[in-house]
Amino acid sequence: MRVVHLLASLRPSGMERMLVSAAPYFASAGIDSVVVGQGEDHPYFNELIAAGYPVRTIPGIKSIEGFRSWTRLLREEKPNAVHIHPEGAFALTVIAARHAVPDARIVRTFHNFSFAEGWWAVKRRAQAMASDRYVDEFVALGEGMARHEASFGRECVVIPNWVADRFLEGELERRKDVDIVIVGNCSQVKRHGVALSAALENGWSVAHLGHEGEMHAQEGEQLAALASAGLLRQRGVGDPLPWLKRSSVYAMPSVREGFGVALAEAISLGCVCVVSQAPGLDWAVKYPLVSATDSDEPFDWAAALRSSLNLAQAPGTPALADAQRERARAHLAARIGVERYVRLYRGGPKVRQAPLPLPSEPPGAVRE
Repeated sequence: MRVVHLLASLRPSGMERMLVSAAPYFASAGIDSVVVGQGEDHPYFNELIAAGYPVRTIPGIKSIEGFRSWTRLLREEKPNAVHIHPEGAFALTVIAARHAVPDARIVRTFHNFSFAEGWWAVKRRAQAMASDRYVDEFVALGEGMARHEASFGRECVVIPNWVADRFLEGELERRKDVDIVIVGNCSQVKRHGVALSAALENGWSVAHLGHEGEMHAQEGEQLAALASAGLLRQRGVGDPLPWLKRSSVYAMPSVREGFGVALAEAISLGCVCVVSQAPGLDWAVKYPLVSATDSDEPFDWAAALRSSLNLAQAPGTPALADAQRERARAHLAARIGVERYVRLYRGGPKVRQAPLPLPSEPPGAVRE
């Protein structure tokens, strides 16, 4: 069975890393996967190739050439299922897929909360009305996201994100020589500066791992100040596993998340974690070593981090870490997530209406 995964830019982010960890499980289930990236910036291209995926790239689907390339690619690959991951241009993406491969199952996963307001809300509902009838399965990462998408008339299957097996196996390291670790690509939504400010004020050491392409200038200044003070242990893109093992507390001050893979990795390793009380993070606080704060003030984050640093040193914490890891094995393993998706890919066909006529060019397209 062949499945085409459509993503945006291929970066070391959640779904791309999940595909790498899922590769052997998809292969053992008889799924021949093709990964498609949009645009020209693909820093995670080689990792996907190394995992065994054929990777193809096309211009952005909002462009004329990208729209045509997507349709042409599907006709060449002849997939049994098309798995659409990005939010952008989803109506065009779905309608083009239904025309190009009429018998393929179309699965669409929502990776983030889309709090649409004003004109965007009108546009999103219009796109849903135009294309949702051609989608066989909608997938949300959690119950909260499923309820949110229900307001658009979508009934979602809930399949949480997963982590690579190496985060669930092996012995825990009890030695901790870094106070705080932050893992995640920088953006305004991730709000790393709140935790960095708290660390700077309190003299806590920091490992900061992630793509810095969308880093706020203030966060760059904070990292530079931590480095000058001898408190910055690691910076930039890198393997999070050794740093999660070496750090006392994992911090995620995001405004919202879909289902943070980096947080799931920290939980799977038995880390003490502090997260925002925000959409997409409610699942995490069910684990024994995860706490949440509803403030975006560095002072309050400092208090939460201090409390968690103390917890990391408490005598009973190793037993809680073992219990947390055991629960993670039951809910966050790649094998479990892959099994759920394979069932969706192989599900029976739905009775569909005939697709709308396919335009030769997408509305509002730009030439590349």
